[in-house]
Amino acid sequence: MRVLCLFACVPVALIAQHAEIRGKNVVFVDVAGIEHQLTQSGRDADASLSPDQNTIVFARQVWGETADTHVPQVTESEIWMVSTDGTSEVRRVFSWTSGDADR
Repeated sequence: MRVLCLFACVPVALIAQHAEIRGKNVVFVDVAGIEHQLTQSGRDADASLSPDQNTIVFARQVWGETADTHVPQVTESEIWMVSTDGTSEVRRVFSWTSGDADR
């Protein structure tokens, strides 16, 4: 007895929602592959999508110059969050200044 198996190939786009950084701004890519730019600071990095996929947490760096040498350096590091649907304000949840003692 011969068995013939046929498989139909149906193109299906499987896109996982994710957060990424483009041009130092947070971009959310939804399941349809549509990109939503959620920040415009030009200072963002390390975006991470929450397990429930409703919030993105990311780092933001504030640059300044040293008082003695006037060399540009990060003077403040911050943790921010924003909702993936863009309905809430981007908000800072933590800030660390380079002069602060280790926490």
